[in-house]
Amino acid sequence: MRRPITIILSSILLIATWTIAYERGKNDVWIAEFKVYDASLINIQHFETNLCPEVKEFMKGRYYYLANRIPLNWLGCPYDYGVVDTNMGHIATGKGDGGPAFQYQEFKLRSLSFRDPRTGKKYSD
Repeated sequence: MRRPITIILSSILLIATWTIAYERGKNDVWIAEFKVYDASLINIQHFETNLCPEVKEFMKGRYYYLANRIPLNWLGCPYDYGVVDTNMGHIATGKGDGGPAFQYQEFKLRSLSFRDPRTGKKYSD
């Protein structure tokens, strides 16, 4: 009688552990990629590069896409690089997204305060 109960409880515990580990790993990947795009956009913003404008616009769109995927408590006070150029609306920045303009609108709804990428100072929207 105890054996089936033990098997069921251990199965539930195993599934719960797997689910929690999967979610934490997924969030870690989103955060790591967000850090890469955050650092790259800061680099492009403050140092003149020979990159074409389309690359910067794609990076902004991907930054907003990733900012919408990471946990809100980790996002803090993110940089607001402005709206993605409307000519770049056809470029997909993530799987199943509604385009860069949609991702930017979702990004603006997630946080109450943002930082200016040129100065680093906080401002409220």
